[in-house]
Amino acid sequence: MVRSRADTVRALFAAWTDGDLPAMLEVLHPEVVAQPLLGLLYSFTEARGHDGMRQWFEESHALGERFQLIVEETRTADDAVVAFLHVVVDEADRTYDARVAMVCEFRDGRIVSLRGRDVEEAVEDVEAAG
Repeated sequence: MVRSRADTVRALFAAWTDGDLPAMLEVLHPEVVAQPLLGLLYSFTEARGHDGMRQWFEESHALGERFQLIVEETRTADDAVVAFLHVVVDEADRTYDARVAMVCEFRDGRIVSLRGRDVEEAVEDVEAAG
């Protein structure tokens, strides 16, 4: 069964939230390049390939007791899918809560680029793309 691009994006973030690294890597192209918006939380500003995504996955789950990437909405802009995410990290004494956008581009049916964006900027870009 072939998934839509939006479903592939949802599958990526569901696997990430569930702690299922193999399922996450399955939807990512081996040459994936990712730039998290919340780069200050991580030891890098860009992740490359499956090894880089593995590092991002491990660092994100180490941020707290619970790490969630909840897809609230997806929109198509040109050839990309923009995922609007609710990010929740629970620690013992506090909760980190943010909304971000992730622009996902594809190659050969897999996600080859992830670029974090401010939600308002992403909405403007999607609306401009028509």
